[in-house]
Amino acid sequence: MTKLLGLGIGFILIVGLVIAKKPLALAMFAGTLVTGLGAGLGFDGLAKVWWGAITHRDSLELAAMVGCITLLSHIMAKSGLHDRLVAATIKLLRSAKLAVMVIPPLIGAMPIPGGAIVSAPLVDKPADLLGLSQSRKAAINLVFRHANFFILPFSSSLVLAAKLIQVDLYYLISKLFPLALVIWLVGYLTLVRDARPVAASATGASPEGSAAAGQLAAGLDVGAGPGAGAGREFLVAASPILLALGVGFAFGLPFWLAVSFGILLALALTWRTHPWTAAGLARGIDVKLIAAMFAIMGFRGVVVGGQSLSQVAALFEASSIPLPVLGFFLAFAISIVSANHNTTLGIVYPMILPLVAPQQVMAYAMLMFAGSFVAYFGSPLHLCAILTNDYCKVSLAESFREFYPMLIAVAVAAWGLFFLYLPGA
Repeated sequence: MTKLLGLGIGFILIVGLVIAKKPLALAMFAGTLVTGLGAGLGFDGLAKVWWGAITHRDSLELAAMVGCITLLSHIMAKSGLHDRLVAATIKLLRSAKLAVMVIPPLIGAMPIPGGAIVSAPLVDKPADLLGLSQSRKAAINLVFRHANFFILPFSSSLVLAAKLIQVDLYYLISKLFPLALVIWLVGYLTLVRDARPVAASATGASPEGSAAAGQLAAGLDVGAGPGAGAGREFLVAASPILLALGVGFAFGLPFWLAVSFGILLALALTWRTHPWTAAGLARGIDVKLIAAMFAIMGFRGVVVGGQSLSQVAALFEASSIPLPVLGFFLAFAISIVSANHNTTLGIVYPMILPLVAPQQVMAYAMLMFAGSFVAYFGSPLHLCAILTNDYCKVSLAESFREFYPMLIAVAVAAWGLFFLYLPGA
């Protein structure tokens, strides 16, 4: 039982340190140390297994992907390309309803720290034209932004999950895509569909605010044609992202290499107005996130290499709890207390997936990804929700009443997809 005890203590230590707001890399390393020693590897054996795991090709590619993604995000944010992309999109849409649905995921298309608070003010104005409440605004900003978790190749959670289960990133997205559709559909039906445009004066704005609202209403008038050059502006501002995705699809390049082309194009588009320096660009790489990715891969290597799961498997065989139920609710429990999707995947995937048949891995991976998402989204520690609710001046309970149907729908859909993806089900 020593291995099982070590794994359990390691798991509790990781979650506890994350809740205490310690760096994820430190939390994962501490949990790895306890798990490895509990497995009887000793310090020498632990160091050997851990080093082999973090220097494995999968770990190095994961670090390269995270580094390139965060650098491209930094360049687009600092240069104003991202702001230009949002502005061009609003001009093209000419619809307040479409604007509130598209702006949050567009802002979230790059992993900008605090991105939820960036999109909240942009949702605020078109939402006022629809007469939406503050709690409805908060829910819209959160719901449509987080559909990206299931489809966006730039999402660190998707990149990590693909590496942990050793599948192609775009194949994983194809399996998770239905859950994004559920979010969009339920979000539209419960948050946007019944909204009706209201007069600027009905928003209670000041004269200056009413004038601004009127100008915005004119800009979002469905009947009006798109602003001059909006389409061209959109293509220019989005070109680094489009190039990265296009090169990756067309030539099958490693994702980090495909994103590198996007970085070069972003630099070429902005070098005249932003004199980039090596030091400035280096600051745009999220070193903490890269360290966390290495630490997660090291934890996985030690869990597998130390055979900690042999006793876990024996325990499950004697238990009446079905493995799918255990996997889903374990992911749920970790996410609700840690409010960190990467932490959850880094723990539950190495614990659960080695216990299932290879042909069932995708079904289980999807189910646990969804369970983690549902708990992460609704967690009182969810940073995006905290920032959005603070901006909209609403409580967690008020925004939760608006978005909980989406969480129920995602959970139900995930279980349906689980049995659909499960061979022989």
